[in-house]
Amino acid sequence: MASGLSGIRVLEVAGGVGVAYAAKLFADLGADVIRLEPPDERVAEDVVRQRPHQVAAWLNTNKRSVVDIRNSNQLNDLVDNAQILLHDHGPNNAAAAGLSFEQLTARNSSLVVCAITPFGSTGPYANFVGEELNVIHGSSWGFLSPSASTRIDLPPLKAPGHHATINAATTAATAVLAAFDGAERTGRGVHVDFSLFAAAAKMTETAPISASYHGVDASRLGVKIVIPWNIYRCRDGLVQFICPEEPQWQSFVNLMGNPEWASLEPFSTPLGRRESADLVDLYLGEWMAEQTVDDLYRRAQTARICITPMHTMAQLNVDPHFTAREFFATTPDGLRLPGPGFQTDQHWWGLRRSAPSRGQHNGEPWLTTTTEPTQSAPTPIPTPTPERRADSRPLAGIRVCDFSWIWAGPYCTQTLAHLGADVIKLESADRLCMFRRLPYAPTG
Repeated sequence: MASGLSGIRVLEVAGGVGVAYAAKLFADLGADVIRLEPPDERVAEDVVRQRPHQVAAWLNTNKRSVVDIRNSNQLNDLVDNAQILLHDHGPNNAAAAGLSFEQLTARNSSLVVCAITPFGSTGPYANFVGEELNVIHGSSWGFLSPSASTRIDLPPLKAPGHHATINAATTAATAVLAAFDGAERTGRGVHVDFSLFAAAAKMTETAPISASYHGVDASRLGVKIVIPWNIYRCRDGLVQFICPEEPQWQSFVNLMGNPEWASLEPFSTPLGRRESADLVDLYLGEWMAEQTVDDLYRRAQTARICITPMHTMAQLNVDPHFTAREFFATTPDGLRLPGPGFQTDQHWWGLRRSAPSRGQHNGEPWLTTTTEPTQSAPTPIPTPTPERRADSRPLAGIRVCDFSWIWAGPYCTQTLAHLGADVIKLESADRLCMFRRLPYAPTG
């Protein structure tokens, strides 16, 4: 059976981590992805192949590799018959390389072109260069990290690796798939001008609205809005604990055996605990130090309390939950890699090919059919979908019931709504979503 995106032809112009990750999302779901690598004299431009720790072997699974030989018959065929082209060139460099939307669609009128760049293709920063460090700090994400710091003398931090780029590239791939849907219906190419800078700024949660509505410039200094929310040391390791809801706090107090201090007035309300954050951490630190990680984790989760171990890499490798879900996958050449964060009843995702060597597929054309074996899966029963105009948004006519809570779910359904779905959020009048209770509404 064909994979979910089989038959879609994606040309990735090799460059940085963002464009490689977006292309990987397509490749691992079955699209035919060809990675167009720079010629020998510009091989240093391929940032992914310069990265240590087998990053290239992870980012390039299921792809094929062709070295860019300008004006060759193969290159012309790849561009002329691609359906999606991904690159990370700013507008000036894109035009110089023949990768502007106008240049590409002059020869392939239905092509979806996505430029995944630090600052987008318009505006005063459009031709500036940038890396993960610039995206993290320019978007204000870095300015807010580490949160609740007490050391004003220390600089802000960024997470290791490419967290901002990979998160943003996931959003880019979603937008590209939506654009492809539109191009298929209209026969007209689409330009997706994607800014990592903007996408990272969107992920800074409540900070922009605090500034807009209340004139408060968010800071990594001070106290978190939810207390307790911290990392605590147990006898044999660390746990992360957050307790945003009052019923969770009461359940945790009961788990601790109802210590006398927890009944004192300063700890009886969320505001009181926030005003006494140091004392809360002192008492919890003493209690946590007597616990073991696994026992506390299991008892807390049974009581619906948000505590989780802070895994080392070795522990992650043998985590029973990841093992049960078969999260880690192995390439045909034996490399064990992280899998997707989702499962479906269709076996679309898979590591069918190991990452190619540079130029391994020189001379090969696009695949016309899916020839690689995939796991069999039941054929779904077709579901009637509403008629859509050629120029309608991709999910127009789709109805979504949103029962989600706080952050991840609403972020997902917001994306579905932006893509045209009719999203209805179903809420409880008795138990308001925490975001409705946080002090971020406009004055009045």
